Amino acid sequence: MKKLNLLVIVIGSLIATTASLSDRISKAIGVRQDIVIYFDILLFLFAIFLLVLNKRQNKRD
Repeated sequence: MKKLNLLVIVIGSLIATTASLSDRISKAIGVRQDIVIYFDILLFLFAIFLLVLNKRQNKRD
């Protein structure tokens, strides 16, 4: 479980970084800025999925 919590923290940090630097990231990799924002939203949904999974595992234990 501790690895899962660490993964959620890392994903949260990545979300914060991509959200604040989305214009620079989009220019650096050559895509539109909204694609970077969509990727950010997908990361957010994945982090929520991991948190729900973690809650279910804690209930079983």
